[in-house]
Amino acid sequence: MYFKVDRLRPTSSKQSMSFFEKIRTVGKGAYGSAVLYRKKDDGSLVILKEINMHDLNAAERQMALNEVDSETLAKT
Repeated sequence: MYFKVDRLRPTSSKQSMSFFEKIRTVGKGAYGSAVLYRKKDDGSLVILKEINMHDLNAAERQMALNEVDSETLAKT
């Protein structure tokens, strides 16, 4: 295995984007983009999906929210 599973889970349920340093956008799609971030506490790299909810209609917003689960780091 190339990574430690325990490093993938948030250390606190109240983490926010202030715990991350944005490095660069790695991809773009119809609803948003995938962005590479570095966690400030341990330096690990993560890719977070950023979606502009204002550009979505009600059905699309609900579908996006359905993808968010209890392990999500930040929901804004």
